[in-house]
Amino acid sequence: MPDASGSFKTHSGYIKAFSYLCGYRVLRRDPDVINELAVRIAADPAYTASSVRKGVDADQLRRSLNAAWGSELLLALTGGYADGELRALSNTWVAVQAYYACYHATQALSIARGHTRSSSHPRTQAAFVDAWSRSPLLIPWSLAARSGGYDHLPTGHVVDDSVHAWSSLDRQSAVDIACKALRTTRDEAVEDALRKARVTKRSARAKAWREEEAQRLTAGRRPRKEPTFPVPRLTTAERSAVEENAGPRGLIHYLYRLRIKAQYEDATMFTEGPETESDSLILFQHLTKIVRTTLLLHELFLVRISGRAIIEPLVEDWLARHVTVPVNPLLDRRALLFP
Repeated sequence: MPDASGSFKTHSGYIKAFSYLCGYRVLRRDPDVINELAVRIAADPAYTASSVRKGVDADQLRRSLNAAWGSELLLALTGGYADGELRALSNTWVAVQAYYACYHATQALSIARGHTRSSSHPRTQAAFVDAWSRSPLLIPWSLAARSGGYDHLPTGHVVDDSVHAWSSLDRQSAVDIACKALRTTRDEAVEDALRKARVTKRSARAKAWREEEAQRLTAGRRPRKEPTFPVPRLTTAERSAVEENAGPRGLIHYLYRLRIKAQYEDATMFTEGPETESDSLILFQHLTKIVRTTLLLHELFLVRISGRAIIEPLVEDWLARHVTVPVNPLLDRRALLFP
């Protein structure tokens, strides 16, 4: 059983680092952060090079954006109104919604670019990494851990792997801790892939034995007892191939990792790990900030690619249908989307 307190502190450190890189440094107000991000995006070469693409599937776009905005709204309502003992418990649901908000926003951007919407988590996650690899300066979204290193580090940055996830944050340590989050996320994926490769190798050996046995029986030979096939080791070449095929891991992969922890593997990290209610509140706030800025990033590119005539009615329809909710994050971004 993992140490819930240690796991919570480590992942809180990862989340705070990503939030810091999104622009939420100490004492930064939310309007200032999202306004600054909008300016950064407007200056991005991939953004300025984009133009309105005709033939966008507006219905598919609406479905994905509604799902993204709905997930964000549920996140805000779930965490925003929980208190006391429910604060920690609510974060298990917040982690799920944080992932899905970014997942559906990624799908919306893929649709706008003319790709078929995929219901596969790995393909959607790969689309996220591919989309933001075109904008290497838009950290943390472009940041990725790959085989042997990282993609899109700040110019001249050398990652210090010794930095602890609980360390205080500055520009250097925030990148280092975010990289550690991505590296450990990728390492977990590689270990899982290695386990599956070993099982597949055992199955292949068993299948080969059965095929050989069938040939022997056809030739009239006596049957043999099927042996027990242990899980074999992989050769160095096989391990290298698995590691290389794992692909780069970005922010969306880390959010997926949190979602799996919350739903399947270790919900106690959220419920038993925090020492105080304030610890849970801070985690919720930083996850909210990551989602808010990630959606703004996608939305601004969507307006650029799909055109205001497509996106604005979708935004206005969503806001009109949710006018009575006490908090609506999309409302705060509308002026940036349609100045």
